[in-house]
Amino acid sequence: MDEAGLEIDAGAVMLCCRSPAHDKIARAASARQSPAGQQAAVDAVRAIAAEMHVGLTPHAIVVARSQQAVHLIGRQVNDAQRQGDLKEWTREYKAARVHDPTLTFARFMQAEKIALVVATAMRMRLSCALHG
Repeated sequence: MDEAGLEIDAGAVMLCCRSPAHDKIARAASARQSPAGQQAAVDAVRAIAAEMHVGLTPHAIVVARSQQAVHLIGRQVNDAQRQGDLKEWTREYKAARVHDPTLTFARFMQAEKIALVVATAMRMRLSCALHG
């Protein structure tokens, strides 16, 4: 299992691109007649992505960038907390505690940080798509 929680076979290749291009690339690569083998499949995917003007990024690089983003967001939230700039989140936390009295502020903030990372990824429209 990798850092992102995905089970990837040893020697497998996973490339990432913006959504929804990943589905179109995968379908076109499957339909294209090409020699058997992993390298041929990867070459076909790269060629189709190039024809569609879609950049591909190795999964490991996407994971590393994601980890950097999570660290940055965490640091920014911690800085904001130290400066007393989390008033709106504090109000939301108190409202959430009405529905779940066991909710801790740390758990609430972790969920908020995750939501920020997901929202950022959705804005960037990133998706991992190929496991060749």
